[in-house]
Amino acid sequence: KGKQFLSDLGKVDEVGRRYAERFGTVQRAAAVPGPVRGSTYYEYEFAGSTTTTRAKLTVYQSRLYMLLLTLPSSAPAEVLAEADAISSSFKAFPVNMFCLAASNGGTAPTPGTCY
Repeated sequence: KGKQFLSDLGKVDEVGRRYAERFGTVQRAAAVPGPVRGSTYYEYEFAGSTTTTRAKLTVYQSRLYMLLLTLPSSAPAEVLAEADAISSSFKAFPVNMFCLAASNGGTAPTPGTCY
């Protein structure tokens, strides 16, 4: 709560350790560039006793965006490849100020102001 930027969550390894309490041992932790210039995502892979969880997260405008994919540890290669494709397709973008103001105010935005 109250985090405006991804860096406010902490360094990639520190954040990974916090999520490991829920998902298992950190197998991979990386900060990767996002689609918006200067943006970053944290990507993780956690190994549980019978599952593997992949996480991809970022923060924009004080909102946490996170994709979690939990698979059986014994998932076949084609399922792992599909999980990779889903994770690669996950992108979050900042919302323009007019749309954000309407959303935060609980009203429908004016047509054409949100993209």
